[in-house]
Amino acid sequence: MPHLLDRNLETHLPVLPAEVNQIKFMWSAGSRRYKYNFYRLKSHDQDLLNDPELSIKRKGRIPKTPSEFSLRLSCTGQVSGIASFSVGLEVQSKRRRLEDTPLKLRLRKECISFTEDPICSRKCSGKGSCNTIGQCVCFSGWEGDNCSTPACSPQCLNGGYCSSPGVCDCQAGFQGASCEVGICKDECLNKGECVQKDTCRCKSGFYGHRCEFSKCIVPCLNGGTCKGVNRCRCERGFSGDHCQIISEDTTINTGICNKQDCAKIRKCRKEHCTHINPSNRQERRSCRMLYCGELFACHTTSCHRSIRKKRHRKRKSKLKEKNF
Repeated sequence: MPHLLDRNLETHLPVLPAEVNQIKFMWSAGSRRYKYNFYRLKSHDQDLLNDPELSIKRKGRIPKTPSEFSLRLSCTGQVSGIASFSVGLEVQSKRRRLEDTPLKLRLRKECISFTEDPICSRKCSGKGSCNTIGQCVCFSGWEGDNCSTPACSPQCLNGGYCSSPGVCDCQAGFQGASCEVGICKDECLNKGECVQKDTCRCKSGFYGHRCEFSKCIVPCLNGGTCKGVNRCRCERGFSGDHCQIISEDTTINTGICNKQDCAKIRKCRKEHCTHINPSNRQERRSCRMLYCGELFACHTTSCHRSIRKKRHRKRKSKLKEKNF
C-alpha cells in the first residue's frame, strides 16, 4: 500500500512496453478498515488504448490480508503509438479520507498495430510505421530517421524550439504561433509596431525607442499627422505644412442657427480669437475652425443681426396676412 500511495510513482515507471497488457498490485488494510473508490479509469488516446479495466469492483473494502488485483490495459490494435491513461483512487476510513489520497496517476503505454512488426515499430518511436525495406515512415507532425523529432510548419523563428507537433516554445521576448511576434516591455506609441524584442517599427514622421518623438517640430493642426520632417498629412479640407490653412469649402453647414447656437459661437470666438487682427481674415477663419469648428453645424451667417432682423420682419408680415 505505501508504494501505491507514493506520489512519485509515475516517475518510477517507464513507458509500459507493448508486451505488457496488465499491471499487478498488492495491497492490504491490516487491522484497520478502509474503503476504496477507483473514481477515474480513463484512456486519453482512445484510438490507441481502451479504458483500463480492473479485476475487482471499482468500489469496495480493502482486504485486511495481503491481496492481489490487476489493471488490464488493452490496445485497440488499429494504429501504433504511445498512449497515456490516468487512474484515480480514493481511500477513506470510517471518519476521514486517508492521508495522501485521492491518488492521481497519469501513465503511458506503448501500443502497436496488429498488422505491424513490433520490433520495427519500436524503432520508429511509436510515431511512425515501417515500410517494406524497414525504413520509418513518420506520422504527421513527426520527422527524423526514428520519427522522434517533432515538426513545426512554418518553422519556429527567433530561436524558438519545436517542442511538439505544431507547437513552438518561444525564447523570452517573443510570441506567436511561430515566435514571429516580438514582445515590447514598453508599448510602442503613435501607432508604432513591435517587430522584435523591445524593438518598435515607427510610422513615418516618428522616431525613438518607443516612437515617442515626432519629426514635426511644429505640431500638426486640425487632426493632421506627421509624415516627415516638418511635413503633415492633413485631414480633408485643410492644407499647409502644418494643416493650418482651411479650405473655403470646409464648412459644410446645414440649417439655420437658432438663438442658442449663435450665442455659443459668439462666446467661443470671444474666448479664443479676439487677439487676432480683424483685417487678417484667413487667420481668424483658421482660429474659428480650430476652436469652434464643432459648433458650425448650421449656417453661421444666419447669426448676423441684419439677417435675423430680416427673418423677423418676414415672419411678422406673414402673421399680418393671416390676420387679414
